[in-house]
Amino acid sequence: MIKVIASDLDGTLFYPKRKARLLTSGNKDFLKRLSEAGKKVVLVSGRNYPILEKIAKKINYYPIMIGCNGAFVSVDNKIVYQNSMDHDKVRKLYHDLRDSYSILAWLVMTDKKPLIITTPNIKKHQFALLFLGYRLQGVLSEKYEFGEDVLEECLNDPECHFYKVMPYFGYHSDAVQLARNHAELFRQKYGDEFEILWSSDSVEFMNKGANKANALERFIEDRNINHQEVAVIGDSGNDVPMFERFENSFVMAQAPQEVKKHAKHELKEVCEIEKYLDE
Repeated sequence: MIKVIASDLDGTLFYPKRKARLLTSGNKDFLKRLSEAGKKVVLVSGRNYPILEKIAKKINYYPIMIGCNGAFVSVDNKIVYQNSMDHDKVRKLYHDLRDSYSILAWLVMTDKKPLIITTPNIKKHQFALLFLGYRLQGVLSEKYEFGEDVLEECLNDPECHFYKVMPYFGYHSDAVQLARNHAELFRQKYGDEFEILWSSDSVEFMNKGANKANALERFIEDRNINHQEVAVIGDSGNDVPMFERFENSFVMAQAPQEVKKHAKHELKEVCEIEKYLDE
Protein backbone atom coordinates (compact mmCIF):
# COMPACT_ATOMS: atom_id res chain seq x y z
CA MET A 1 0.00 0.00 0.00
CA ILE A 2 1.24 3.49 -0.84
CA LYS A 3 1.99 5.59 2.28
CA VAL A 4 3.94 8.48 0.72
CA ILE A 5 3.05 10.49 -2.38
CA ALA A 6 6.02 12.55 -3.55
CA SER A 7 5.06 15.06 -6.22
CA ASP A 8 6.94 17.63 -8.24
CA LEU A 9 5.30 21.07 -8.47
CA ASP A 10 5.77 22.97 -11.75
CA GLY A 11 4.38 20.96 -14.64
CA THR A 12 3.02 18.36 -12.21
CA LEU A 13 1.01 19.39 -9.13
CA PHE A 14 0.71 22.86 -10.69
CA TYR A 15 -0.62 21.37 -13.94
CA PRO A 16 -2.80 22.41 -15.63
CA LYS A 17 -1.31 25.81 -14.76
CA ARG A 18 -3.63 28.11 -12.80
CA LYS A 19 -2.03 31.56 -12.57
CA ALA A 20 -4.77 32.86 -10.30
CA ARG A 21 -5.48 29.79 -8.12
CA LEU A 22 -2.17 27.87 -7.91
CA LEU A 23 -3.87 24.45 -7.78
CA THR A 24 -6.77 22.98 -9.73
CA SER A 25 -9.77 22.14 -7.57
CA GLY A 26 -9.16 18.45 -8.29
CA ASN A 27 -5.56 18.53 -7.04
CA LYS A 28 -6.41 20.73 -4.04
CA ASP A 29 -9.19 18.40 -2.87
CA PHE A 30 -6.96 15.39 -3.50
CA LEU A 31 -4.23 16.75 -1.21
CA LYS A 32 -6.80 17.31 1.53
CA ARG A 33 -8.09 13.74 1.18
CA LEU A 34 -4.56 12.37 1.42
CA SER A 35 -4.01 14.16 4.71
CA GLU A 36 -7.33 12.93 6.11
CA ALA A 37 -6.38 9.37 5.12
CA GLY A 38 -3.09 9.62 7.00
CA LYS A 39 -0.85 9.50 3.93
CA LYS A 40 2.25 11.68 3.79
CA VAL A 41 2.41 14.32 1.05
CA VAL A 42 5.95 15.26 0.05
CA LEU A 43 6.52 18.14 -2.33
CA VAL A 44 9.70 17.34 -4.27
CA SER A 45 10.57 20.47 -6.17
CA GLY A 46 13.24 22.69 -7.63
CA ARG A 47 11.56 25.60 -5.83
CA ASN A 48 12.62 27.11 -2.52
CA TYR A 49 10.70 26.94 0.78
CA PRO A 50 8.45 30.08 0.48
CA ILE A 51 6.15 28.24 -1.94
CA LEU A 52 5.05 26.14 1.06
CA GLU A 53 3.17 29.12 2.48
CA LYS A 54 1.08 29.47 -0.67
CA ILE A 55 0.23 25.78 -0.80
CA ALA A 56 -0.50 25.54 2.93
CA LYS A 57 -3.06 28.35 2.63
CA LYS A 58 -4.88 26.37 -0.06
CA ILE A 59 -5.04 23.03 1.77
CA ASN A 60 -4.91 24.12 5.44
CA TYR A 61 -1.78 22.17 6.40
CA TYR A 62 1.95 22.14 5.70
CA PRO A 63 3.12 19.25 3.51
CA ILE A 64 6.66 17.96 3.83
CA MET A 65 8.95 19.62 1.30
CA ILE A 66 12.12 18.48 -0.39
CA GLY A 67 13.24 21.73 -2.00
CA CYS A 68 15.81 22.97 -4.51
CA ASN A 69 16.07 19.46 -5.98
CA GLY A 70 17.05 17.82 -2.71
CA ALA A 71 19.22 20.57 -1.20
CA PHE A 72 16.98 20.71 1.91
CA VAL A 73 14.11 18.94 3.63
CA SER A 74 11.39 20.86 5.50
CA VAL A 75 9.09 19.13 8.01
CA ASP A 76 6.39 21.03 9.90
CA ASN A 77 7.62 24.16 8.09
CA LYS A 78 11.12 23.80 9.59
CA ILE A 79 14.26 22.87 7.68
CA VAL A 80 15.58 19.63 9.19
CA TYR A 81 18.27 18.73 6.63
CA GLN A 82 20.50 20.74 4.28
CA ASN A 83 23.02 19.83 1.59
CA SER A 84 24.33 23.24 0.58
CA MET A 85 27.14 24.45 -1.68
CA ASP A 86 30.54 25.82 -0.70
CA HIS A 87 30.65 29.62 -1.06
CA ASP A 88 33.99 29.70 -2.85
CA LYS A 89 32.79 27.13 -5.37
CA VAL A 90 29.63 29.15 -6.04
CA ARG A 91 31.62 32.35 -6.52
CA LYS A 92 34.05 30.67 -8.92
CA LEU A 93 31.25 29.02 -10.89
CA TYR A 94 29.37 32.29 -11.27
CA HIS A 95 32.42 34.24 -12.42
CA ASP A 96 33.57 31.45 -14.73
CA LEU A 97 30.24 31.32 -16.55
CA ARG A 98 28.89 34.85 -16.15
CA ASP A 99 30.30 36.29 -19.37
CA SER A 100 29.97 33.19 -21.53
CA TYR A 101 27.56 30.56 -22.80
CA SER A 102 24.63 32.85 -23.80
CA ILE A 103 23.17 32.84 -20.27
CA LEU A 104 20.34 35.39 -20.09
CA ALA A 105 19.88 35.47 -16.31
CA TRP A 106 20.86 33.74 -13.08
CA LEU A 107 18.49 32.54 -10.37
CA VAL A 108 20.16 31.77 -7.04
CA MET A 109 18.36 30.19 -4.08
CA THR A 110 19.56 30.39 -0.48
CA ASP A 111 18.07 30.12 3.00
CA LYS A 112 18.67 33.81 3.81
CA LYS A 113 17.34 35.24 0.53
CA PRO A 114 15.08 32.67 -1.12
CA LEU A 115 15.43 34.00 -4.68
CA ILE A 116 18.15 36.25 -6.09
CA ILE A 117 18.09 37.25 -9.76
CA THR A 118 21.08 38.71 -11.59
CA THR A 119 21.32 39.77 -15.24
CA PRO A 120 24.95 40.89 -15.79
CA ASN A 121 24.91 40.77 -19.59
CA ILE A 122 21.30 41.44 -20.49
CA LYS A 123 20.14 44.07 -22.98
CA LYS A 124 17.39 46.54 -22.09
CA HIS A 125 14.70 44.98 -24.29
CA GLN A 126 15.58 41.51 -22.97
CA PHE A 127 15.39 42.80 -19.40
CA ALA A 128 11.86 44.12 -19.97
CA LEU A 129 10.66 40.89 -21.56
CA LEU A 130 12.25 38.75 -18.86
CA PHE A 131 10.57 40.52 -15.97
CA LEU A 132 7.26 40.95 -17.79
CA GLY A 133 7.17 37.21 -18.36
CA TYR A 134 7.95 36.56 -14.72
CA ARG A 135 5.20 38.88 -13.50
CA LEU A 136 2.70 37.22 -15.85
CA GLN A 137 3.19 33.97 -13.94
CA GLY A 138 0.70 35.36 -11.43
CA VAL A 139 0.48 33.37 -8.19
CA LEU A 140 3.22 31.04 -9.47
CA SER A 141 5.81 33.83 -9.31
CA GLU A 142 7.70 34.49 -6.08
CA LYS A 143 9.31 37.47 -4.39
CA TYR A 144 12.89 38.07 -5.40
CA GLU A 145 15.81 40.37 -4.72
CA PHE A 146 17.72 41.68 -7.70
CA GLY A 147 21.38 42.40 -8.39
CA GLU A 148 24.92 41.14 -8.06
CA ASP A 149 25.36 43.16 -4.87
CA VAL A 150 22.68 40.99 -3.21
CA LEU A 151 24.42 37.86 -4.41
CA GLU A 152 27.76 39.13 -3.10
CA GLU A 153 26.18 39.90 0.27
CA CYS A 154 25.16 36.25 0.59
CA LEU A 155 28.52 35.00 -0.63
CA ASN A 156 30.18 37.03 2.14
CA ASP A 157 27.84 35.65 4.81
CA PRO A 158 29.27 32.36 6.17
CA GLU A 159 25.90 31.47 7.72
CA CYS A 160 24.05 31.69 4.40
CA HIS A 161 23.33 28.31 2.78
CA PHE A 162 23.41 28.14 -1.02
CA TYR A 163 20.91 25.59 -2.27
CA LYS A 164 20.79 26.09 -6.03
CA VAL A 165 22.38 28.16 -8.80
CA MET A 166 20.40 28.21 -12.03
CA PRO A 167 21.61 29.70 -15.33
CA TYR A 168 18.54 30.59 -17.41
CA PHE A 169 18.88 30.56 -21.19
CA GLY A 170 15.81 32.58 -22.12
CA TYR A 171 12.30 32.65 -23.46
CA HIS A 172 13.12 32.17 -27.17
CA SER A 173 12.35 28.99 -29.14
CA ASP A 174 15.90 27.62 -28.94
CA ALA A 175 16.30 28.06 -25.17
CA VAL A 176 15.29 24.51 -24.21
CA GLN A 177 17.73 22.91 -26.63
CA LEU A 178 20.42 25.38 -25.61
CA ALA A 179 19.94 24.49 -21.94
CA ARG A 180 19.97 20.75 -22.70
CA ASN A 181 23.23 21.05 -24.62
CA HIS A 182 24.88 23.16 -21.95
CA ALA A 183 23.81 20.80 -19.17
CA GLU A 184 25.93 18.08 -20.77
CA LEU A 185 28.80 20.49 -21.35
CA PHE A 186 28.69 21.65 -17.72
CA ARG A 187 28.58 18.05 -16.45
CA GLN A 188 31.83 17.32 -18.24
CA LYS A 189 33.47 20.43 -16.78
CA TYR A 190 31.97 20.65 -13.28
CA GLY A 191 30.44 17.22 -12.65
CA ASP A 192 32.94 16.32 -9.93
CA GLU A 193 31.94 19.35 -7.83
CA PHE A 194 28.20 19.80 -8.46
CA GLU A 195 25.02 17.89 -9.14
CA ILE A 196 23.96 19.26 -12.53
CA LEU A 197 20.51 18.80 -14.06
CA TRP A 198 18.78 20.00 -17.19
CA SER A 199 15.34 21.51 -16.57
CA SER A 200 13.49 22.98 -19.56
CA ASP A 201 15.15 26.31 -20.44
CA SER A 202 17.60 26.22 -17.51
CA VAL A 203 20.48 24.27 -16.01
CA GLU A 204 20.46 23.61 -12.27
CA PHE A 205 23.58 23.35 -10.09
CA MET A 206 23.32 21.84 -6.60
CA ASN A 207 25.89 20.45 -4.21
CA LYS A 208 27.23 17.03 -5.19
CA GLY A 209 24.76 14.38 -4.09
CA ALA A 210 21.82 16.78 -3.79
CA ASN A 211 19.01 15.42 -5.92
CA LYS A 212 15.37 14.57 -5.40
CA ALA A 213 15.89 10.81 -5.17
CA ASN A 214 18.67 10.97 -2.57
CA ALA A 215 16.72 13.35 -0.32
CA LEU A 216 13.53 11.31 -0.63
CA GLU A 217 15.40 8.11 0.25
CA ARG A 218 16.89 9.80 3.30
CA PHE A 219 13.43 10.93 4.39
CA ILE A 220 11.77 7.50 4.10
CA GLU A 221 14.69 5.61 5.65
CA ASP A 222 14.49 7.84 8.73
CA ARG A 223 10.84 6.79 9.05
CA ASN A 224 11.22 3.08 8.21
CA ILE A 225 9.17 3.41 5.03
CA ASN A 226 10.22 1.13 2.18
CA HIS A 227 10.48 2.02 -1.50
CA GLN A 228 7.38 0.03 -2.46
CA GLU A 229 5.28 2.28 -0.17
CA VAL A 230 6.26 5.43 -2.08
CA ALA A 231 4.76 6.85 -5.28
CA VAL A 232 6.69 9.55 -7.17
CA ILE A 233 5.26 11.94 -9.75
CA GLY A 234 7.09 14.34 -12.07
CA ASP A 235 7.49 15.73 -15.55
CA SER A 236 11.05 16.85 -16.26
CA GLY A 237 14.71 15.93 -16.28
CA ASN A 238 15.25 16.62 -12.58
CA ASP A 239 12.57 13.99 -11.77
CA VAL A 240 14.33 11.17 -13.63
CA PRO A 241 16.49 10.16 -10.61
CA MET A 242 13.24 9.49 -8.69
CA PHE A 243 11.77 7.46 -11.57
CA GLU A 244 14.90 5.33 -11.69
CA ARG A 245 14.98 4.71 -7.93
CA PHE A 246 11.26 4.15 -7.14
CA GLU A 247 9.16 1.49 -8.86
CA ASN A 248 5.84 3.32 -8.35
CA SER A 249 6.73 6.09 -10.79
CA PHE A 250 4.25 8.34 -12.57
CA VAL A 251 5.00 10.85 -15.32
CA MET A 252 2.77 13.61 -16.64
CA ALA A 253 1.29 13.11 -20.10
CA GLN A 254 2.73 16.38 -21.42
CA ALA A 255 6.31 15.52 -20.37
CA PRO A 256 9.05 15.13 -23.01
CA GLN A 257 9.40 11.61 -24.38
CA GLU A 258 12.95 11.36 -23.08
CA VAL A 259 11.54 11.83 -19.54
CA LYS A 260 8.51 9.58 -20.05
CA LYS A 261 10.61 6.55 -20.91
CA HIS A 262 11.94 6.38 -17.34
CA ALA A 263 8.53 6.16 -15.61
CA LYS A 264 6.11 3.26 -15.26
CA HIS A 265 2.72 5.04 -15.46
CA GLU A 266 1.34 8.18 -17.09
CA LEU A 267 -1.10 10.76 -15.66
CA LYS A 268 -2.96 13.72 -17.12
CA GLU A 269 -3.44 15.28 -13.67
CA VAL A 270 -1.90 14.40 -10.29
CA CYS A 271 -5.24 13.55 -8.67
CA GLU A 272 -5.63 10.66 -11.13
CA ILE A 273 -3.07 8.71 -9.08
CA GLU A 274 -5.74 8.09 -6.44
CA LYS A 275 -6.96 4.94 -8.16
CA TYR A 276 -3.50 3.34 -7.77
CA LEU A 277 -2.98 4.07 -4.07
CA ASP A 278 -4.69 1.06 -2.49
CA GLU A 279 -3.70 -1.57 -5.06
